Amino acid sequence: MDNWFKKATKDEESTNFFLVRLFWVAGIAFALVVFLALIPHILRWCFYLFTGEIPSFVTTEKLGEIGAFGDFIGGVLNPILTFISFMALIITIILQQRELSDARKEFQRTANALEKENIENTFFKLLDRVDTALNNVTKNQKNGRVVIDNAVDIFKKSFNGQKGVQWPHVGKLKEAREETYANNNSFNYFSAISSAAQLAIQADNTLPSPIEKNFYTELLKDQLTPEDIWSFYYFLRCNKSDEELKTLIPKFRVIWLKMDHTTLLESSDKEPFHIYE
Repeated sequence: MDNWFKKATKDEESTNFFLVRLFWVAGIAFALVVFLALIPHILRWCFYLFTGEIPSFVTTEKLGEIGAFGDFIGGVLNPILTFISFMALIITIILQQRELSDARKEFQRTANALEKENIENTFFKLLDRVDTALNNVTKNQKNGRVVIDNAVDIFKKSFNGQKGVQWPHVGKLKEAREETYANNNSFNYFSAISSAAQLAIQADNTLPSPIEKNFYTELLKDQLTPEDIWSFYYFLRCNKSDEELKTLIPKFRVIWLKMDHTTLLESSDKEPFHIYE
C-alpha cells in the first residue's frame, strides 16, 4: 500500500492517472447502484408491457416478497456504498499526499535558493577580500598589482641564480619565494585567492544550468592577471605537498587556463598542466 501511494504521488502525471482510474471505478459503482435501484420500476414496466396491467407491489400478499426484495437491495447496496466511501477516502489521501509532496519540493527549492544565495554572498565578499589583500601588497613604496607583476621577474631571477646550488627543486623555489615575497603581505593575497577559488568551485556546483557552468570560477579568473595566477601557482607549489597539488591542480583547472604554462621554471612544474595544453 505504501509503494502504491508513492507511485500515485510521484508526480502530477501519476496522480492524475490514478485519480482517473479511481473515478472510473467510482462511476461504475455508482451506475450499478442506480441500476439496482431502478430494477423494481423496470420490472413493473416490463410486466405492464406484456400484460397490459399495472402491478401493485403494496398489496398485503406481496408485502413479504417486497420486504425480501428490499433486504436483497440493501444487502447489495451496502457494500457498494461502502466501497464508494472507501474510494472517496483513497482519493482524499492521494490528494493530501500530493500536497505534502509538492510542499516538500517547494521547501527543497527554497532551501536550495537560500544555500545558493549564502554561497554567492560569501563568494563576493571573498572577491572584495582579494581586492583588499591586493591593495595591501606593498614594497619599496609601491603597492598592488605593480608589486605582484615585478615579483614575477624577481622570483625568476632569484631561482635562476641558484643554478649551481645542490638543493632540491622545491628548496630552490622556497628560497626564491622568501627573497621575493617576504614582508610584502603577498601571502595574504594568495591565501585570499585560494579561498575564493575553492568557494567558486563549490558555488559552481549549485548551478542547475549547464550554460552557467564555471560561472563563479570564470568571475574569479577574469579578476586575475596571468602574473597573479603564475605567482599563485608557485605559492601553492611552495606551501602544498605533492599529494595536495595533485588534487588542487585539476580542481583549479579553469584558472590555470589563463596562465602561459611555457613560462614555468622547470619541466617538473609543467607536468601537471600537460592535459590542458
